[in-house]
Amino acid sequence: MKLADSNCPRCSGEGIEFFPTDQGARAKVCACRKTCPACKGIGRVLVEKDGRRMARCGCQRLPDRVAILNRANLPSRHHKSSFRNFDPSMGGRAALMQCQGWAGSFAVGQDRKGLLLWGEVGRGKTHLVIATLKHIAVHHGARVRFVEFTHLLAELRAGIEQRRRGNAKLLTSLQDVDVLAIDELGKGRCTEWELSILDDLISRAYNGMRTLLGSTNYTPHGGPTGVHTDNLALPEEHRARLVDRVGLRIHSRLLEMSEPLPVRGQDYRIVGDRPKDMRR
Repeated sequence: MKLADSNCPRCSGEGIEFFPTDQGARAKVCACRKTCPACKGIGRVLVEKDGRRMARCGCQRLPDRVAILNRANLPSRHHKSSFRNFDPSMGGRAALMQCQGWAGSFAVGQDRKGLLLWGEVGRGKTHLVIATLKHIAVHHGARVRFVEFTHLLAELRAGIEQRRRGNAKLLTSLQDVDVLAIDELGKGRCTEWELSILDDLISRAYNGMRTLLGSTNYTPHGGPTGVHTDNLALPEEHRARLVDRVGLRIHSRLLEMSEPLPVRGQDYRIVGDRPKDMRR
């Protein structure tokens, strides 16, 4: 039985509402959700299997999914991002459809390639990554985690400067997921230390057979990124290849673990007549 209101403007019938906080996007069970008639809201029901006993009610799946989402480290800026509010008229329709298809066929424990979304800035790559994570967490119960790579580096640097010994623990915590999403691959100064962290992160996911989602402004192939393949007036950072930024080893593993998916179209951030939450 569906307990959420299908016409609810806050959750669109999924029963989960998202809101921003200083610690990132958070989720909660939407107020539109009705009391479960099977357990009367206590979360447990009497079953006859193998004798009469109390068991957890199926309605508790929703708060379980909320808990997964609140461990996902989703950014506050994208608390509203979903497949429903991604604007395909800007040119990203093909990428939207592929992400929706990938998310819809996802199954926890299945060994499959992830997606590597690439293209110029402002095309909606992060929006689609977040929407994909939300979908597989809500509809398939996948344990997901989002990492913005430069933010991770800053957190690790802070630990070093404060002589904390939590760096290995932080990286290890990223292994205990079904799907790891790494945003802004190739961004930064690409120093030896930064690349060692990325190599460690990718290797842990690779050896643990975790599914990987990624985004980057650099082409995983040759030539410039995005739709302007012959525009050499673009800034050098937009013309660089991902392999030039991360090195052969990391690049090879990324392509083994994920399928490159170009996200084309216009820059959402500079289109003045778009709602703010659509400029991703």
